[in-house]
Amino acid sequence: MQTQTSTHAKINGKETVELSSVPLDRSAGVPNTLNSTQDRLIRLPEILQNYLPISRSTFYNKIKSGEIKPPVKLSERVACWRESDILAYIAKQEAQS
Repeated sequence: MQTQTSTHAKINGKETVELSSVPLDRSAGVPNTLNSTQDRLIRLPEILQNYLPISRSTFYNKIKSGEIKPPVKLSERVACWRESDILAYIAKQEAQS
């Protein structure tokens, strides 16, 4: 993670608020205001596209078998997974290889 080193940020050619070593999230290109103890919640399409090259049904079978932790339910129809849980699963798979 990099930090912003300039004293002012420019958006659309206009100077904005002063930045003083604000950590940047390289993937999004925006300041990361979350501290390192908080975990990012990610939706299933992002997991299958960016983290695990498996099918949707295989992913749910791995939850059913206990290999992947169940989702965090944000509402009746919205489920997310903690990024740390997905990365832990990937690390476990890599260690077994």
